[in-house]
Amino acid sequence: MRWIRQGAILVALALAAPAHADDAADLAALVRANSWPVEVTGNGLAGPGAQKIVTWSEEAQFFLLGEDHGSAGLARFATALSRTLEGHGYRYTVVEVDPLMTEQMISLLSRGKPALAAWLGADGRQLAIPFYSWSEEADFVSASMRRGPIWGIDQSFIAAAPLHLDEIASARGARRCGLWLRALPRKPGRT
Repeated sequence: MRWIRQGAILVALALAAPAHADDAADLAALVRANSWPVEVTGNGLAGPGAQKIVTWSEEAQFFLLGEDHGSAGLARFATALSRTLEGHGYRYTVVEVDPLMTEQMISLLSRGKPALAAWLGADGRQLAIPFYSWSEEADFVSASMRRGPIWGIDQSFIAAAPLHLDEIASARGARRCGLWLRALPRKPGRT
């Protein structure tokens, strides 16, 4: 639960930004006054902190969650947050994966986590979709898939490059690339 405390402290500091703490005691009092416990459950978030998040989410169009990679606890929190916000108008999810690998990940996860694990376990694919080979990260995407569209917005990870080149070289890939190229805007007088 250390990451929940850290998150609560960051939220508290953000809320306390206009105030000026004269010493450590004032800062500690501000943190206590602006901290609310949050519990991760199978159905979403619970507790006074969850209610605060829901209230804030009703006033915002986007909810951003930054994290350090490799934290199963934070991935579980993101999954619970996704479930909690689903009932409050949040449908879209953005992940830190390139668009092509996001499409591949969604296709595989639609058949279940074992399909993703098997695909990533093949030679040369272990790092094609970084971090989502971890169970909790895959759970987050699976939960988000049930809610709405998922957009991948990162650059291609270097381990995905050979897979992208294989796709482009295939007949299907050539058709897709042709469609993309034809969709690009053209300068007047150029073909």
